[in-house]
Amino acid sequence: MRIEKRSLGSLTWIAKGGLGEVFKVTGYHLPGDPADLAYKEFTSHEAEQAQAAEASVAFRAGLDAAGRADLDGRAVWPRALVEGRRGTVEGLLMSLIP
Repeated sequence: MRIEKRSLGSLTWIAKGGLGEVFKVTGYHLPGDPADLAYKEFTSHEAEQAQAAEASVAFRAGLDAAGRADLDGRAVWPRALVEGRRGTVEGLLMSLIP
């Protein structure tokens, strides 16, 4: 699943690491998924991170509902890719850790 960054609405900065910045997403949920979300925006090694994120999102999407629930209960796994204006993957959405 790909989401346009401008669709995310309000973003509140949480943290910065070596490969990106993380923001709390306010006012947006993935269709059919009530989980609160965080957005990780890639700030280095963008192409490599985009490729890994795409594989991770595809893996989760390929699981049945029970498998997704099990994975979500054990890990903060990428749920969707976030595209910028040019259609390139600039980050990912993951569940927000309470």
